[in-house]
Amino acid sequence: MAASAKGLLLDKAMVAWLLGFAAALTACPVRENPGQDEAPPALASKAVRELPQEKRDLIYALHLRRAFGGMKGDLQMFNYLARVWADRLGGPESELFQADTRTPVVPVNPAGVGDLAVDAWELAAVDHHISNVLDRLKAKRERETGQHFPYDDAELKSIMWNLSSSLNPRKLTPYSAMPEENPQRLAVQQEIWKDIEADVRAIQARILREKMLN
Repeated sequence: MAASAKGLLLDKAMVAWLLGFAAALTACPVRENPGQDEAPPALASKAVRELPQEKRDLIYALHLRRAFGGMKGDLQMFNYLARVWADRLGGPESELFQADTRTPVVPVNPAGVGDLAVDAWELAAVDHHISNVLDRLKAKRERETGQHFPYDDAELKSIMWNLSSSLNPRKLTPYSAMPEENPQRLAVQQEIWKDIEADVRAIQARILREKMLN
């Protein structure tokens, strides 16, 4: 991504590898639940500097991706992952953790990849991070009821993330950070989601079709 943004034209071999990498990611049966740190581990620190090159390169790769930029929460996530993996790869079970990073990538020929039908897309991905789905939702409800939409933007974004966009069917790794939950707030959010879910999904489908037609 960083190289492409700087003007690199990807050749067929690069595209095939990237497709294979994406396929390997989607086939992974487990997931990590990352926390958030304000700052990454220093690359010059003893913990990182003394790692063998193959392990150190993984930490450097996380730093490189962080340096490319993104939303505040994403950058804090990369900080957390860089710190945690530096600890894991430098700890007593480092070989076990390193084995988890050695997933083989089999290149996929782009010519054999067909178009994805509209109905095959995951609508939950069309969230507030990449579209105006919430603005459209509010406009629709206010047009239909003639009243002010009662939910504020921050709460709607939290609801969409917690109950739609962030849902992941993969099994959580046993060494992953456990998310903190507020049962009472979750119950309230679930009631609001029941009220808006059908409208949200219809709007997401409309946005997706609009983008594909363009």
